[in-house]
Amino acid sequence: DYYFEFGMTSMVTMNLNVTGNGYIAVEGRPAPTPTYAGKFFAGIGMVITAVPVSGSVFTGWSDGELANPRFILNEDGASYTAVFK
Repeated sequence: DYYFEFGMTSMVTMNLNVTGNGYIAVEGRPAPTPTYAGKFFAGIGMVITAVPVSGSVFTGWSDGELANPRFILNEDGASYTAVFK
């Protein structure tokens, strides 16, 4: 597989979830569903952004983080939930 050429040796599963009316964008592209379990390259950083829709407001991430967008490292089993009100 091509990713071995770039030092990416494994994949991890991460969960992206939404509470309320909005979605999460991964590197600028909307996640396919509001509750998404996807495969990502292990140890690679990426930016996720909580995007409110229909008059809702982003209030933070379920782990207490308020940064939006936010930089994360891809780790197996990691879960990120954007909270909208």
